[in-house]
Amino acid sequence: METMPAYTYELIFVDNASTDNSQALFHELTAKDSHVVALLMSRNFGSNQTSLLAGMHHATGDCIVSIDGDLQDPPELILAFVKKWEDGYDVVYGVRKKRKGSILRRIGYTCFYRVFVCFLT
Repeated sequence: METMPAYTYELIFVDNASTDNSQALFHELTAKDSHVVALLMSRNFGSNQTSLLAGMHHATGDCIVSIDGDLQDPPELILAFVKKWEDGYDVVYGVRKKRKGSILRRIGYTCFYRVFVCFLT
């Protein structure tokens, strides 16, 4: 397994007012590990982007890697993303080859990625 240089890091979990036992789990994790931070939203804001932005505003590091908590984004790719950042890229992102959801939603994501690339180049 590839290793990366030692970095100071933080793991920021943003809970969008979930109704399960997540908040108790986050309290337990933050008590055990000073690298773990939990942002508990006051209500469900209905958008993952709101939670993502809250986490980004709270981050203190030079690099941010964002993945969804449902593990549709494989955590194993974090090392590859950090490597690209170390190589000098300002923005590194992944595109899912297979995506769940309706055909309309998949078309929307395809359009998003094409527009996103236009703004980065």
